[in-house]
Amino acid sequence: MIEVKAIKLTSVKTVVPYEYYALPFCKPEGGELHYKSENLGEVMRGDRIVNTPYEVFMKKDASCHTLCTASGNAKVTIDKSESELLRQRIAEDYHKHKKFSSITDTSWDGLMNRANFLEHHLDINLKFHEPTPGVYRSKYSIKQGEKSCSIEHLDTPQQLMDGANEIMWTYSVRWEESEIPWASRWDTYLNMKDVQIHWFSILNSLVVVICLTGFLSVIIIRTVRRDIAQYNRDEDIEDTLEETGWKLVHGDVFRPPRYGMLLVNLVGTGIQLLGMVAVTVSFACLACCPHLAEGH
Repeated sequence: MIEVKAIKLTSVKTVVPYEYYALPFCKPEGGELHYKSENLGEVMRGDRIVNTPYEVFMKKDASCHTLCTASGNAKVTIDKSESELLRQRIAEDYHKHKKFSSITDTSWDGLMNRANFLEHHLDINLKFHEPTPGVYRSKYSIKQGEKSCSIEHLDTPQQLMDGANEIMWTYSVRWEESEIPWASRWDTYLNMKDVQIHWFSILNSLVVVICLTGFLSVIIIRTVRRDIAQYNRDEDIEDTLEETGWKLVHGDVFRPPRYGMLLVNLVGTGIQLLGMVAVTVSFACLACCPHLAEGH
């Protein structure tokens, strides 16, 4: 069995990720959720990897399997608040990220194709490559809105109405043999050109940098002007011989710092950290870092 896990919900319109079960999706049988122990990179990225009720078996097709059928009813009723939450996430263009435990690729599928319409059927297309007899390498893709189910009213997305709604969550699995070798399975993702840029995040960062630069500039200019005005006053000769303010900086060059050994250690550690970051980024740019290491 190939375990299907959910990672998170993300949107290109917002910068806030949500965990998968923040929306009223079907949970595994018994309602037991098992969250994967994550590394620091996954936590900072907002991943919350958890199990899902999808059942996928190697080289076994499945058609129109239903979820949330523990009670014997294929349709699930969600109340008004859950419906409103779904409609809000649909309007914000949130997508679900999933992964296969034995297949290291990660993909996403959307919640809708137009306003207030929910994609409640999931088509999972898996491809396998057999380099030698009995040895399989797999990759997968997810499609929605495919007319592959014979159940009535499952060939189109469901519109979420005001108030409570009844939803039938279904999925299908289809295996196909592929000529693409395992080493080239990432070429599809690396060649993607239509990537939406988070202009809001970039603009927000630029505004913060400009504001901080302006605040610091105003403070420095006011301080320097005040000191210069003080030096230009008609004061006694004895007072003018005493230097104050920012002019005392030139004397600090020859003044030994306090806790010099601690300062040396901190500077040395900072240089090592900077060098490590530079080397890591260089290796990443040369594609020497393993892209299969999650969260790195």
